Amino acid sequence: MAAPNLPFTRRLRFSLDVVISLVPRSTGKEVVHPKAHLFLLTDLFLICERMTEEEMKTAGNQSYDMWLCYPPLSAKHLMAIDSSPSSTYAFYHGLNGSNLILVLTGSAFEIEIMRREKLAVQAESPQAKEMMLREFRAAHQELLSCEHQAYLSYLAVY
Repeated sequence: MAAPNLPFTRRLRFSLDVVISLVPRSTGKEVVHPKAHLFLLTDLFLICERMTEEEMKTAGNQSYDMWLCYPPLSAKHLMAIDSSPSSTYAFYHGLNGSNLILVLTGSAFEIEIMRREKLAVQAESPQAKEMMLREFRAAHQELLSCEHQAYLSYLAVY
């Protein structure tokens, strides 16, 4: 987990179950991850999804319980946006031919990736949402500070 060339110690900021919805610009079709699990490290953001019992059996390894949904993202390219408590998201997800509608209110927020893609995130509670927002902002600031310090060190050499 700790790369030798990092100017900081990598650590886990949070690991939580959430529901995620996004509409990728490339497809324009909504993707819902009802069993998503987010990991925010000091510098990396991972979006995983919990496996079903059947998927674990099919994979042939009972020690893994999640899939990595997307490549790891640098936390410096993320912006957590607090949705107002009055904002409501509706996720529509086909489930065995029926529609599952999740209405999200005070514990929802957005994660913007490189100012291009947006993820709607439904936290377990308003308290979990606030903690995640704090940690995203702190990770972003910490990485910007590390980059600034590395740049100053570079200038001092020349």
